[in-house]
Amino acid sequence: MKPNVRKNLLHLHVCLASFTLPFLMVYMITGILYTFGNKGAWLDQPPFEINLTESAPNVEIIQKAVSAALIEKKLPVPSGEFSLKGEDASWEFRWRGSRSDVVVRTTPNQKAEVKVMKASLHRYLVQLHKAKGGEPFKYMASFAFFCMFLVMLSGVLTGWQIKSYRYEIISMLGFGLIAFIIAALLS
Repeated sequence: MKPNVRKNLLHLHVCLASFTLPFLMVYMITGILYTFGNKGAWLDQPPFEINLTESAPNVEIIQKAVSAALIEKKLPVPSGEFSLKGEDASWEFRWRGSRSDVVVRTTPNQKAEVKVMKASLHRYLVQLHKAKGGEPFKYMASFAFFCMFLVMLSGVLTGWQIKSYRYEIISMLGFGLIAFIIAALLS
């Protein structure tokens, strides 16, 4: 390969690695801690009640009422998915996100109890790692992992230019594939 191509590959390798390194370090640290059971802490907030306009559960009405109450109390509004379990007078609404999780349960007289759990910094980073954050972070995660693939590929292609490394590259790719298969089968 021409020296110019090798120089461009190395430049691509260095730029992508430098850009994605901070992001991937957070992913690595939270992933390792999460793998061994350390998920970070939820910081419970005092529960409060909200008034509901209807006794039957309506996801849009509950979500709007909860959002308004959280904003009023200066608490983080969840950014993720929500679910509704139960029906009529007895139901539970869960809304998950990277900065907070909210659980809303019915109480008598068209009221509902709202329990908010704010994420500690570690829990917040774990929630982002688990794709519980907003769209911008999901796009950044996808881009970072695509860049990581390009960094690995450019490293292999750069190494391939040196004939004495070719056997080592083929061997390590084979060992890596075998290690992946064994770990997957043993899990």
